[in-house]
Order: sequence, then C-alpha cells, then structure tokens
Amino acid sequence: MSQHLSIARTARGKPAFVVAGFDRRLAEFFLRAYRGEEPAHDAMHHSSSGYYDLGFLVEALKLMGLTTPDSLLEELASDEACNAGNRVVRHDFGRIPRVLLADPGSSPCEHAVFRAKRPIDGHALHLAAGERLALMLPDVDKPPTPDEFASGQPFGIGEMALKSDDFELLHVGPCDQRFCALAFGPEQHAAAA
Repeated sequence: MSQHLSIARTARGKPAFVVAGFDRRLAEFFLRAYRGEEPAHDAMHHSSSGYYDLGFLVEALKLMGLTTPDSLLEELASDEACNAGNRVVRHDFGRIPRVLLADPGSSPCEHAVFRAKRPIDGHALHLAAGERLALMLPDVDKPPTPDEFASGQPFGIGEMALKSDDFELLHVGPCDQRFCALAFGPEQHAAAA
C-alpha cells in the first residue's frame, strides 16, 4: 500500500492535511483528511476507502472543499498504473514530490536518486548540500545514465530541469535493494519535503 502525505487547503483557505494511497492487493484507493497542517487522530475530519476509481477520490476531495497539490493525484495515478505499493511520498504546493521511503520491489517503474552538490533553494525544490532526492519516474522512456547526466544531459522533472552543475545522479533503475540503499541508507537520509 502506498501512502501520500500532502498539505491541503480548505475552501476557506485554512490548512488541512491529506493522507491518501493505493492498496495494490485490493486495487483501490483510500483517503484520510485532517484539520490542521499535520495528521493528528483528534483532528481527523474524514476517513474512507474502497475508491476503485481515482475519479471518486477526486470527487470526495471536492465535496470536502479540499484542494491538494496536483502531484498528489498524479502520483496516485502512477501508483495504480505501476501497481506500486510500500512507498511513502510527501507532497507540498509548488514543490517536487519526494519519495521518503520505499521497500525493494514496491514498484516496477524506474526510480532515480540524486545528490545535491550545493544548497538548492528554488521555487520547487529546497535541499542542503549533500542531501539526496529520490523520485519515481513512471513516464520516462529512457532516463539518462549517471555518466550521461554527468556529461551535461539535463534531467527533466515537470517544468524543472536538474543539471549536473547542481546534482549528481547516483542511480537510475527499478526499486530494488541498490536504489533503497542509496536513497534511504543509514549514512544520510533522503530529503523530506
């Protein structure tokens, strides 16, 4: 089961928090909504599962008057398309979604691990020097190899291009032991949104 942790806004502009995901064994989505900026049991507003179509989950968000980052729905659609599970992703408005945790074999889609060469403080991304960024790449036909990336081939993520001047591409491949060790190994922690 995947879990997507997301900042949200109510129709009145108040902060809310959404946890949604895809249960690959049941082939359905679930949704939990909380009042406030972080999930708390005493602030739960809504909890449901059994959404066999992502459109029904979208309608539930609309009925509750909640707006979430576009990346939340995009990643949920990717989870269903890739039959992904056992991964945790953080979403925030205007930022790149970050894979915070994944189990080996949690997705057959390609994944990438980058390391920031310097502090990155951009509109969509905030990283300290040496901080790692783990991403799932469901729509990439042929991502560059680390050598191709180092030679100057940019890596596009949405409207943003990661460049070898700013990042080192550590690994591109399936969600396997190597990816998990590089992304979530004990010597450093992957970036959290």
